[in-house]
Amino acid sequence: MAVLTFSMPIIDNLDSFDPIQYLFDLQHSGVKLGIERMQDLVKLLGHPQNQYPAIHIAGTNGKGSCSAILASILQKQGLKVGLYTSPHLEYFNERIKINGKEITNQEILELVIEIKDKLKDNETTFFEFTTALAFLYFARQKVDIAVIEVGLGGRLDATNVFTPLISVITSIGLEHQRILGDTLEKIANEKAGIIKERVPVVCGETRPELIELFKQICSDKNSDFYLRETDYKITRSDLYGQCFISKKKGYTLSLLGEHQINNALTVLKVVEVLNKLGVMVSFESVHQGLLEAKWKGRLQLYSQNPLMIFDGAHNLDGMKCLSLFLEENKEELFEIKSEKRKAVCIVGISNGKNVKKMLECLSTYFDSIIVVQAEHRYTPKEEVAEVAKKYFSEVQVAELHESIILAKSNVGENGFILVTGSLYVVGDLLKHLNKEKQEGLKLQGAIGNV
Repeated sequence: MAVLTFSMPIIDNLDSFDPIQYLFDLQHSGVKLGIERMQDLVKLLGHPQNQYPAIHIAGTNGKGSCSAILASILQKQGLKVGLYTSPHLEYFNERIKINGKEITNQEILELVIEIKDKLKDNETTFFEFTTALAFLYFARQKVDIAVIEVGLGGRLDATNVFTPLISVITSIGLEHQRILGDTLEKIANEKAGIIKERVPVVCGETRPELIELFKQICSDKNSDFYLRETDYKITRSDLYGQCFISKKKGYTLSLLGEHQINNALTVLKVVEVLNKLGVMVSFESVHQGLLEAKWKGRLQLYSQNPLMIFDGAHNLDGMKCLSLFLEENKEELFEIKSEKRKAVCIVGISNGKNVKKMLECLSTYFDSIIVVQAEHRYTPKEEVAEVAKKYFSEVQVAELHESIILAKSNVGENGFILVTGSLYVVGDLLKHLNKEKQEGLKLQGAIGNV
C-alpha cells in the first residue's frame, strides 16, 4: 500500500484541540510502502486488534458494500459488531461504527490524545493512525466481532496486522496500478496478501485465471477456499430494492444494482463459513440484514422530484456496474408518463482514472453532462470537459456546490439527475445538500417558534 509519511504535529493547547482536523493534518506528500510502522503502533497499544474476532475484506470493488451487508446481518443476529470502512463520504466518524452508530467526536478526542501520547515522536500515517484508533475503540467497547475493510491493496495495507476468522476477496479490477501493479494478476497477488495460514477464504471473483491464482495461494497456506454462488434468479428489481433466489431461498436486498446481489452472494458464503466455524447466524438474521443493509452513496436514491441518484462509481468496473443498472431500469429512470424525461449527469473523476472510458459508459444514456471536481484527488474539471465534448452534445462546467442548482434548472422537477464518477464528489455534494436540508429545517423551526 502507498502510505503518506510525516512527523507528528505538536498539540499546543488541548482546550482548542480539534482531533479530526488533527488527523487530517497528518496527510502530507510522499509515498512509502510497508506495514512496519503499523506493527510497531499496535504493539505500543497492546495489540487491540487481537482482542476480538474479525473478518478482513479486500477487493477492488464491492469490499465496502460487502462489509456493510455483513455487519448488518451480524447485528441482526444480536452481536455487537464493529465496522471499519474507508473513505468516509461526509464525516470522518462514518469510518468507525458499532451496530450502525458512529464513533462520537468525544471518543475520537480521547483516543487521539491517548495514541498520540504513546507514539511520542514516532512516525505514522493518517490511515495507520485511524486504523489503530478503530482497533483500540472496538477493543475498549468490547465488540463481539468486527468487520474490517482493507484501505488499499491488502498485503501492505495498515489493516493487515491481525489474523481474521475469514479473509474475503470481493473482485479484482485495474486500479491504483502505479502502486499495486499494471495487470490483474499483480493486483490479485497484492489483494491475496490478506490470506493467512489456515484461515478460510471466501472469494467473489469470477475470472477463472484469478480464481485459480487464489486457490493456489490458499493451497500453499493450507487455507480452505470458498467461491460465492453464481447461480441466482432476480424476481424483482426497481428503484426501491430487489428480490432474488439462490439455492432455493428467497432474499430481499435494500441495495440497488445487480452487482449488489453478487456482493450479497459473497456475504452469504461468508455466513455459511461462519456457521461452519461455530459462529451461528440464522436465516432470519440473514434475511433481515439484507433487507435493512445501507451503504450511503452507492446507487442511493436521494429524491423523487427531481429524481436524483448518487453513485460513487469511481473506476471503470464501477462505471460498468452503473451502466448495467441504468440499462435495466431505463424506462423508470428516463421516462415519465410515457414521455422522455430530461436527464443530466453531474460527473467528477479522481486523478489516475480512465476518464475516456468512464465517460463513454455514461454517454450511452446521457446527452447532457455537468463536469465538476471534488476538493481533492481530482482530475481538473476543464480536462474532463474536453474529453466529454467528444461524447456529449451538451457539456457544462460548474463549481461543485453550484452543480445541483444548475442541474435542476436544466431538467426541472420531473427530470433525472445522476451524480457519479468519484466517491469524493458524491460525498462532498451529499454533505452540502444535507447541510442545506438541516439549515432549512432549523429555519422552519425558528419561524414556527416566533
